[in-house]
Amino acid sequence: FRPLGGSSSNLAREAGTGREMRFGMAGADIVLGHRDGIKQYYASSYSGMPQADTSLHICQAFTEFKGDRLYLQFQRPLVGGWLSRHGINASIVSNVSDMMWAVGKWDADAAVPRYHHVFRGWREVNWTDPEFDARPLLSLRPYKCQDHGVVYP
Repeated sequence: FRPLGGSSSNLAREAGTGREMRFGMAGADIVLGHRDGIKQYYASSYSGMPQADTSLHICQAFTEFKGDRLYLQFQRPLVGGWLSRHGINASIVSNVSDMMWAVGKWDADAAVPRYHHVFRGWREVNWTDPEFDARPLLSLRPYKCQDHGVVYP
């Protein structure tokens, strides 16, 4: 989960939150489900291995296999995670929040995820009504990049 946006406070940018980026993982609190349970991470950079981090409080979390699919379920607060721990009040209930996902292999010996390659995606989500979000994918919106971030007309 990443409170995303083309404009964010200097504090958010200086803290390396990734809120000024259009793509990439920077600023994402990550909840990863695997055969042996759940791990949490924070991505401080655009790409690469995220760091283990439990800043995001999750509860009622579990994984379950049904057929050949792994299902992950959990609850999280609307404001929380790495950003909140660093004094940035970034709620996921905003018009600039997104959710990213990736599918890959779990390295049980090293207890780390392997690289997911192209098996990833993201979507803006209206968390006040997530099942009915008529906004187009960000990639379909008109936008322009500027030195200070992404601007939507």
